[in-house]
Amino acid sequence: MKDSFKENDDGKNKQNKIIFKKIGLVRIIIVLLSLFWILCGLVIITSVFKVLGLLDGGTNNNASLIYGDNGSSFLQSGSALFDGSYTEAEFVELVNSFVPPDGVSSETGLNFKWGYNTYFKANASNFYKIATSYGIDPRFVFSIGIHESGYGTSNISQAKLNFFGYGAYDSDPYGGAHGYSSMAASIEAVSKGLKNYVTEGTVYYNMIKGKGYDPTTIEGCGSIYASDPDWAKKVRQTMIRIFGQTVSATPVGDGTVISESGDGYTQVYTSSYGRTYKEFKQNGPSSYRDKPYGDDTIAAQGCSITSIAIVLSGYGYNYTPATWSSSSLVSIYGETNKVVPSVNHTNSVSGATSENKEAIQNHLKTGNPVIIHVLSKSPFTANQHWMALLDISSDGSQVYLSNPNITGVNGWVNIDTALTDLMTYILVGGGN
Repeated sequence: MKDSFKENDDGKNKQNKIIFKKIGLVRIIIVLLSLFWILCGLVIITSVFKVLGLLDGGTNNNASLIYGDNGSSFLQSGSALFDGSYTEAEFVELVNSFVPPDGVSSETGLNFKWGYNTYFKANASNFYKIATSYGIDPRFVFSIGIHESGYGTSNISQAKLNFFGYGAYDSDPYGGAHGYSSMAASIEAVSKGLKNYVTEGTVYYNMIKGKGYDPTTIEGCGSIYASDPDWAKKVRQTMIRIFGQTVSATPVGDGTVISESGDGYTQVYTSSYGRTYKEFKQNGPSSYRDKPYGDDTIAAQGCSITSIAIVLSGYGYNYTPATWSSSSLVSIYGETNKVVPSVNHTNSVSGATSENKEAIQNHLKTGNPVIIHVLSKSPFTANQHWMALLDISSDGSQVYLSNPNITGVNGWVNIDTALTDLMTYILVGGGN
């Protein structure tokens, strides 16, 4: 059969072929022009949003810290909305009782405690009143500010009174950041912006929904607030650190914390069952922090062996994390079991079950500690982490967590939060 586009003697097919080529070229030009105008439209829309401050993003000026909580519902649900569950006085009390870490900003050299006291503590009531007026959880707004401004010590917060990285795009954070006349004005701007995020029908609400998130959650807000994919988790960790305390200063259990310094620890904890533990830190000042462990140092990845040292100190042993310094990783259960008979349990799937929780509760009530290994969904780590549970409240809802990370919480936390993304637990002293 003859090809219909093969030239024949009368030249008709040749003419048809030329016409076909012209039509095809026109179609290609139309498609290219359409794509060009679509791209132009997107650029124009994005630029308008930036000018109007509708797509404000955040930059992380200082690393946030990882702490524990007392089981407040916002830590479980991740809601960005104010639920009315606490008063202004309670909020202010928690803000005032929080002690920032020692250290200075790498940008400005300003002290974290100075920044916190000067800006955040001084504006505690403003945070509560302004954020709640927009229906936003003030703990969320407060923690964004801490995370973005490094306790109020960043260049942007100092020069522009912008404590939230608002408008600070990665391409030019300082140039893009909005300027404000006061911290209260800065709080007002971010609270109003977040209100637009969580309000159904707004551009931002739909944008977040389009990304597959619930716009009323911290994770949803974070999906458009900042380019850092871990921003929401870091802000939640900051919330946990500051607001994961109980409002009352009375300990949940009958245990006591005593200031006592030694190599690698600055306090000891005596549980309600009478065991006294040295709370070693893997990365605090010590003779062992720079010793090798695995392919790095104890400071970098020695949380597991630090947990061993913590729990064994409760049985009167004078081990330190340096005892297990090695270029190879050790078996945490094996090393613990050599000294104190223990029971090891590894979940078949990540996450605590009701049976895991009950086993841990029952074991802690015998006066013996538990070593736990949690994974990346835990609020205490972005990767994986070993910690020690040393005590439990009478109702079983709270546990005393000793965290080898010096920037982590040491104190009472909700047991469900402690066991989030649990992979392994070792019942120390539970063996035969």
